[in-house]
Amino acid sequence: RINECGKTAEALIQAARGAKEQAVRRASARQKTKEREALFAKYDRDKDQLLSQIEVIAYAKKELSVNVDKVLLDKIWRCTVDEDEKGISFEKMYLLNSSLGIAREMQRNERRKAARIAKEKVLAGLRERLKNKIREVEKVYSDFDKEMRAAEAAVRPLPLKAKTSSVSEMEEHAVECERLVEACRRTADKVKQRVKTIPLGFDKKYEEDMKEFFRIESK
Repeated sequence: RINECGKTAEALIQAARGAKEQAVRRASARQKTKEREALFAKYDRDKDQLLSQIEVIAYAKKELSVNVDKVLLDKIWRCTVDEDEKGISFEKMYLLNSSLGIAREMQRNERRKAARIAKEKVLAGLRERLKNKIREVEKVYSDFDKEMRAAEAAVRPLPLKAKTSSVSEMEEHAVECERLVEACRRTADKVKQRVKTIPLGFDKKYEEDMKEFFRIESK
């Protein structure tokens, strides 16, 4: 009997919980319905229990950030308004919201596409500027290569000259070689600095794109 009482009590508790959850869901549904009704009434300016085309345009713009043009408005009207109706009733708001939701995503996609195309046009111009900077560095590097060859040519015969040249002549050769080597160092530093600044100096929002493009071009 104790077990039976326990089972009965548990069943009553479960039933009470189920009834409470159902009541909460119903209360939540009623609250949401009231909110939707209030929103509908907000845009039903003439209080005829229907949303006219002008009222739909205002609702879409302010609540969903959707711009409704004539083409979209005609599509919405065909989907939600019967021939004998003058506007969209509260009961058909779900159809309006579905149509506007689809339109909003399409408009977002169009804006993303336009932004992507505009960015690509900007990047194309910036890439050309980057290539010009790379070509300028290549010219500096070409000067560096010439200076290195000149220094190597001056240093190479020194061991042989040491056998036949006087001390003063060797000092002159050493000074000349040092001058050439120092010139190479300065040009090498110049090349390094120019290379570092190649992807810089662009708009901050495109700087990372330029760095990535430079990495690809440098491979």
